[in-house]
Amino acid sequence: MAKKIDTWMIFEVLASRKGVAEKSLKEHVEKIENEKSVESLEKEFDEIKEVEDPHPSINKGFSQICEIRCKVDSFSELVKIVLNYGPTMIEIEGPEKLEMNIGEMQDSLNLVAEMMHKFLKAGAGGMMISGKE
Repeated sequence: MAKKIDTWMIFEVLASRKGVAEKSLKEHVEKIENEKSVESLEKEFDEIKEVEDPHPSINKGFSQICEIRCKVDSFSELVKIVLNYGPTMIEIEGPEKLEMNIGEMQDSLNLVAEMMHKFLKAGAGGMMISGKE
């Protein structure tokens, strides 16, 4: 049986209303915990903090952070979690060594490539390709 990956992640939300910040972060964390590949071990929500001038068009905002410890079934699944849920920070706590077959490596890289194409299609960036004339 493959080793699960022990992971610690931080998620942060910033919203213009306190209730929206609290509700959206709670729902975001619940979605992660409901992923079949994730075994949630613990979570801790910080107090909501008021933030001055968080954005040029907003005078006051509300920020909240949640730390999550979990076990994820595979590296590919962890890549999927990171791409789909956007943690602010992630730390892999174990195992010290992980062996992957070529199929899992390929799956992981294809997930990243797929996300890059989604960004490009949405007009949010892409890769510049250069060649010799």
